Amino acid sequence: TITIFTFSKSFMFAGLRLGYLVAAEETVRIVNKIMVHQLYSPSTLTQYMMVEVVKGRRDWLPRVQTEYQRLRDLFVEHLHVETRVPEGTYFLFFPIEKYLQGRDYWEVIDQLLDAGVSVAPGEDFGAHFTHYIRICFTGEPPERLIKAAERLNKVLLGESNR
Repeated sequence: TITIFTFSKSFMFAGLRLGYLVAAEETVRIVNKIMVHQLYSPSTLTQYMMVEVVKGRRDWLPRVQTEYQRLRDLFVEHLHVETRVPEGTYFLFFPIEKYLQGRDYWEVIDQLLDAGVSVAPGEDFGAHFTHYIRICFTGEPPERLIKAAERLNKVLLGESNR
């Protein structure tokens, strides 16, 4: 088993590209040989930023989990589009094919961007997801999440903002 962890997701340090791998010692040696040519090393500053985070993870992670669930529930409550409520992520990933209403998929993506909502196109996650979108429901204050849900509703369902 090779298990890979990232500080980006657990500790809200997106963009720092810092994580670690847990595996048998021989596997770690092999991966290290590969990685040394892909990524020389993370910056010293990034590594120092993680020291206190790792030391305090037992206090930090339950609070983050609770906050992510609160934001998820708030976002889903205001979103009037059918979607499965995720249990262990901070993204919603759902099909929008039935909301195209005669529009091209990419036209809807552009309309979402024009409305101020950035989504990741589903095809980035595999060929079977060409009519899906992924949207993050954390990293913004609650009032902005509500506004994003309203904008999604407007573009996908034609609802006016309340």
